[in-house]
Amino acid sequence: MKRLSIVLLLFVQTSIAQTALDDTGFGEIRLGKTYELIENRINVVDVDAIPEYAWFAPMSLNYWLTEVEQDTASYYEMLETDRLIAESLNLKIVWCSFQKKKDANFFKCPIECAQLIFENNSLKGIIVAFDKNDITPEAKESIFEQFEAQFGQADFNESSLSTPRRFDSNWKINERLIRVSDAQTMDGGIGETVQVLYWQ
Repeated sequence: MKRLSIVLLLFVQTSIAQTALDDTGFGEIRLGKTYELIENRINVVDVDAIPEYAWFAPMSLNYWLTEVEQDTASYYEMLETDRLIAESLNLKIVWCSFQKKKDANFFKCPIECAQLIFENNSLKGIIVAFDKNDITPEAKESIFEQFEAQFGQADFNESSLSTPRRFDSNWKINERLIRVSDAQTMDGGIGETVQVLYWQ
């Protein structure tokens, strides 16, 4: 009897996990939520903590010093200017990782970091990047299959820089865009990880 109870519990937990993914997000990280509603689920990180292979990684200090201008102060002025521009548009951009295992491992692969974009304190965009060390071909397939099982057949993203392919796919549902991609940037080229975008 105890064994049957454990099997039933695992079945229920698996069913809940599968239904937690929808067109608004995953777990408790959902489009439309306020910053205050998810604040206790995230660890806000500094821009320096974002790996360069994430789409949303700002220009690194090293790149700035070697390719733009050899001045550390101007780098931080640039970041501050970007922040002020975002504020003037009623946007708040948060770089973070997730505290809760349900959020941080929702796709059965560790999410290394995320960018959350709030407009008028309502979550408008979610971009997550998985830890590149865990993105095997099998992991990519698993992530893609979970989205396809939930949303149906995807549209391949069309880019002038790369040919359409399965691991660069979009779904448009209820006026929201969902994208799963292993592209190096938003524009193409195969990168080191998988990124997931939700946009409203």
